Amino acid sequence: MPVYSDSLSVLQALSSLRRHSHPLAFSILDLHVRLVCKGFSILICWVPSHVGISGNEIADIAAKNASAVMDNSTPLKDFKHYINLALHSR
Repeated sequence: MPVYSDSLSVLQALSSLRRHSHPLAFSILDLHVRLVCKGFSILICWVPSHVGISGNEIADIAAKNASAVMDNSTPLKDFKHYINLALHSR
């Protein structure tokens, strides 16, 4: 079973764990070990980001634009009200 990631830094972190590594990296490796012990064959592969794939490049641009800091500010109480409404509706 191949697992693909475009994050080379994450894959490097998984291959060189240290005492101060992120807890999520330890969790991923623990899951990997447990699956291998149960007979799964897991191949972790790096794929170079979305370069040259037009749909992905458009999505990347849209994500960057959406995360850009906006000049207008919204009061925190408005966010809290919206989140409460969303939670109660679910």
